[in-house]
Amino acid sequence: MHNPVSRRVRWIAAVTLHAALIGGAARPVTAQAKPISQTRINEYAAALLKVHRALIEDGDLRRPGEKLDDFMRRIVTGQPAESKDHYIQRLGSYFEALRSLRDRSKLCMAIPALHDTSPANVERWKRAVGASTELPDRWERVRVAWTHADSGGTHELVRGPNGMAAELTKAVFTIKTAFEALREARP
Repeated sequence: MHNPVSRRVRWIAAVTLHAALIGGAARPVTAQAKPISQTRINEYAAALLKVHRALIEDGDLRRPGEKLDDFMRRIVTGQPAESKDHYIQRLGSYFEALRSLRDRSKLCMAIPALHDTSPANVERWKRAVGASTELPDRWERVRVAWTHADSGGTHELVRGPNGMAAELTKAVFTIKTAFEALREARP
């Protein structure tokens, strides 16, 4: 007669060996990528463009030919004849625009199943997803810079590689990268 314990041990060993041979024990199950429509691509791009416009174009503060980092250093400080209330409201609008990018459903966070699998299109999607996945962290860095500056005064908004001006500049470049890749990407 067969010993039930040894049968169970042989069964566990066989299942473990089988799983090891096919790699099933080591790999997590991942969801299948879903196809994407041009409409959805446009929605992702529109969310990015809305934030870009709120940070760069609304308010007509950017001077012709002004570099982005110079512009950001200038706008995080009070403008001539600007009241403190207006200044706080203006900075708050930049912060709120970026806050919308915390919502990952508005961002392309994974490469979808593509109909156009050309190397150029796949590269566009990699850039779009790479930049999009950075944006929630970029928002957090701006929030930290804002909190730090709020306790240290306006000079902290401008100074250093982690000041609010630097973090806003990085966020805008990241938004621009994701937007431009999505603008050229095909389903």
